[in-house]
Amino acid sequence: MFRTKHEFKAQQFRTKSYQEQYNQNLLRLKGQQEDAGLQYRQALEIVRQTPLQLNAAQSAYNQADSRYQAGLSNIFELTQAVTVLNRAEIDQVIARNNVWRAALLKSAAKGDLSDFLNQIK
Repeated sequence: MFRTKHEFKAQQFRTKSYQEQYNQNLLRLKGQQEDAGLQYRQALEIVRQTPLQLNAAQSAYNQADSRYQAGLSNIFELTQAVTVLNRAEIDQVIARNNVWRAALLKSAAKGDLSDFLNQIK
């Protein structure tokens, strides 16, 4: 009887320990889901802004090219405009990639990749 009582208490402690581990894992998963959702929303906001950046860079390049062709500016200014345009194009590609990466992370945090795979189609 004495032995059974101690085994019962030990089993209760193990059960409580497993419950706490479960709660800790549940909190960690919720945190990962919230983080993934936040990253996805931020990536979407950035990708919405990149066309404005790209249009501004394209306009600046067109103006710099026109001034250079007319002899009103030097090659240095044209090179700067090309560099800004190139950076804007790269930023747009990176922003799109970040949206896909965040969507994958969000689906992985939920434990269901079907949403992500449906977006690919």
